[in-house]
Amino acid sequence: MSESSEVSVENLVVERGGKRVIHDISFSVAAGKVTTLLGANGAGKSSTVMAMAGVLPRGGAVRLGDIALEGFAPDRIRHAGLALVPEGHRVLGQLLPDSRRPRYGRAGSELMRARMLPLNHRN
Repeated sequence: MSESSEVSVENLVVERGGKRVIHDISFSVAAGKVTTLLGANGAGKSSTVMAMAGVLPRGGAVRLGDIALEGFAPDRIRHAGLALVPEGHRVLGQLLPDSRRPRYGRAGSELMRARMLPLNHRN
């Protein structure tokens, strides 16, 4: 699957614990754009993305480009190009600061090293 495919969601419905938590939402995410799903705690952000990734059962349609993802298992959805990365899983946690930054030569490296903070740094 091309990494330039639009993701579209049409009439998404999700139930958790016997209660409908997502009610017929539709949206699309343009290829190559950074997009944010905002809402209060309990608004359904996690349920939406987990349903899109196939982790939760859903009604409605989810498409990645021209591929309809209905009936796909989560691993097949991931292989098609739509992945869920849950919060707190430290995907880059094993990398050291030097391995996360581009190389700029000695002077640039010293400047970059002075500005690097560990991933788990909190202000």
